[in-house]
Amino acid sequence: MAYYFGLLQTIGIHTLLGLSAYILLLTGQLSLAQVGFFAIGAYVSGILTVIFEYHIVPGLFAGALVGGFFAFLVGFPA
Repeated sequence: MAYYFGLLQTIGIHTLLGLSAYILLLTGQLSLAQVGFFAIGAYVSGILTVIFEYHIVPGLFAGALVGGFFAFLVGFPA
């Protein structure tokens, strides 16, 4: 059952990422910034859970915060 739950999570995450790119493509714009912020958050979450041995929930929360912070830094001047 844990395998199917993990598979469903992966499908959901990649679906949201694909839909965010698709919405931009519908407007005729091409932006890969959301993929970069997704990668930053995933990297931070992976480092925290694997190297620093944090539990997965705080690791995911910290990854989301760091990705959001970098998005804020890039988007704030605009």
